[in-house]
Parts: sequence; structure tokens; C-alpha cells
Amino acid sequence: MPDAGVPRIPAGFTQPIYVELCVPYDQAPGNYSGAFDVTSAAGRLFRVPVAVEIWPVDLPFVDDAHAFRTAFNFNSNMSSWYPQGTEPATWWSDWFSFLAKHRLSGDSLYLDAPRPVEEYQHLASSGAPRMNVRGDWAATWDPAAIEQLRPTVTALKELGLGDRLYSYGFDEWPQLQNASVYSVFGALKKEWPWLKTMATLNWDDMPADLPLDVWVD
Repeated sequence: MPDAGVPRIPAGFTQPIYVELCVPYDQAPGNYSGAFDVTSAAGRLFRVPVAVEIWPVDLPFVDDAHAFRTAFNFNSNMSSWYPQGTEPATWWSDWFSFLAKHRLSGDSLYLDAPRPVEEYQHLASSGAPRMNVRGDWAATWDPAAIEQLRPTVTALKELGLGDRLYSYGFDEWPQLQNASVYSVFGALKKEWPWLKTMATLNWDDMPADLPLDVWVD
């Protein structure tokens, strides 16, 4: 394949070639067969037969109602992976699409501030069902946090993405310090009742009045 910029394989060397087969969603299940031809300028060198069994299983998209909802932590600044001066929209467009192809959401649990609105739009367009606006809540409530979140939350709500937003906090939080969970998430719920809240709590029980939508034990 010299025309494609791939160097020729020297004689006596073995080079694996990986082929990705993408099956359309409307493909009927069953057994299929075909072949790959390996050719040179002189013609076909040899043929590799291939047999594929298509199962009656549809893998869901990231935002499918039946898909498993995941929460990962990905660094929100990947500038070191790209040439200097590359716009963040470029790397997020690449990264979100790559993750979505493998049915993962590129969200980040531990954000100390909201992402730029453009990043949320890229994330939403890749199919992410949930998007964090902040996830590093401290033990005490800071009223200024509402104002920090307001521009982003308001903009995303106007864009029709409000139902995907949540806020995470209190990683492995002990029950003896439960007052802070009430004060922080209580304030968020008072300001935006529709904003989902999520925490990982090391508690023996969950009080019914806890201002949480997702409680991770």
C-alpha cells in the first residue's frame, strides 16, 4: 500500500492486519460468509475466507433509554495531547465521538467549575444522557456557588439540555457529617428543583428527606 503512505513489509516479516466489521442495526441475524482478497500489481496473491455469525442482539446507543448509565472521570483539559493552539472544541469533538462509538459517556465527576457551554453541546451531541455541572462540593455551603453555576445552567436549560444536568459531590462521605449534604444539595434543589443531585455516601441508611436523586452506597 505505498500510495496510502504505508511502507511495504520487508520480506520475512509478519504484519498483522486488523479489520473492523460494522454491522448495521437493520441487519437480519444469521450466518454470513465472504472473503478478503490480498492483491499485488501482479494480481490476487491469496484469498482469506471469513465467516460471521450475527446475533439477534442490538447494542444500545449511549442515550438509549435501556442503556446502562455510566459515570466516569475524564480530564477536562486535554491540550497536551494536541498541537499548541488547538481549540478545545476540536479535541472534545474527537474524544466524545470516540467514546460514544464505544458506548461510553465522556462526562467528568470531579469538576470544580462548569465546562464551557460549547463542551456540553459537544457532549450532548455525542449522546451523553447525563452531564455534570460541578462535582467537588466542600463540607460547607458557599452561596457564591449558585452564581458560579447560574450562567451555565441557564444557558443549557434554554438549549433544552436541562434534563441531562446533575451535580455530584461528597465522595465516600461519612454519616456523621450529613449536615453539609443537606445544606449544599438543599440549596441547589431550592434554586433548581429539576437539577439532579448525586452523592457516594458511606452511610448505613438513607433518610427520606435527603435532597438526593441518586444515592450511591
